[in-house]
Amino acid sequence: MKSVALLVWLLSANGGDSIVHVDHLDDMAACQAKAAEVSAPYLQEGRRTRHLCQQVVEEVGGVDENGNPL
Repeated sequence: MKSVALLVWLLSANGGDSIVHVDHLDDMAACQAKAAEVSAPYLQEGRRTRHLCQQVVEEVGGVDENGNPL
């Protein structure tokens, strides 16, 4: 099960950061490796990136029509 979420975004000098990659992976090590892989081309261009690997907590139980937990 994909239990780790990855977000990679570009940092800009004027504060207009933008997300460039979103993914779900199996573990934290895979997430770190994917973050490095995705960031490499931007770093070669001299651009700065930041990433976040976040453990996803699986919802237990039902959800309503809007996706909210019951």
